[in-house]
Amino acid sequence: MINRRDLDFLLKEWLKLGELLERPRFASHEIADVEAVLTACQDLAEAEIAPHLRASDDFEPNLDASGQVKVLPAVADGVRRIAELGVFSSVLDHELGGLQLPNTVYMAMMGLLMSGSIATSSFMLLTVGNARLIAAFGSPSRSTPLRAPKSLAPTWVRCACRSRMRARRSATSARSPILTGRTLMGSDIGCSATDVDIRR
Repeated sequence: MINRRDLDFLLKEWLKLGELLERPRFASHEIADVEAVLTACQDLAEAEIAPHLRASDDFEPNLDASGQVKVLPAVADGVRRIAELGVFSSVLDHELGGLQLPNTVYMAMMGLLMSGSIATSSFMLLTVGNARLIAAFGSPSRSTPLRAPKSLAPTWVRCACRSRMRARRSATSARSPILTGRTLMGSDIGCSATDVDIRR
């Protein structure tokens, strides 16, 4: 696990977190708020994420007869607990149901969780990236679903999509008008974790 004393030093002394929180965008937060969030992430990582690290190596994801990818139940539970803690939506604006925390704090939160298990904690990162892209550039109609309290819970994992060559799930052409004034195009579209059973 990451040494919390070292992390606090880096945030407060080196990265000047106090000065960052004085900016208008983050004025609703105080150092004590950040410490509480980090403590919650640390406690979750130590109590529920790190304990299944070895087991998740022993029980690798596997494909069953129905085509469903099975992962260790503790991994699915861990992803759900991280989502319920609000980690995945913490950098979204208040109006979208997020905590509007600085990205620096979000990365510190993820660092603590990843030190418990990088695989479990990283499960939703592509989905989070897509959500942030839509929040920043999407039309109002596309951004509205992000206002749901659990918009970035594991049930949304199927929205993770990226353009890449020779993707397993491919299409000869893909276009999406989700971004205002822009069009996403790609010769192949692949979705990460679409068949994995973390959406229980």
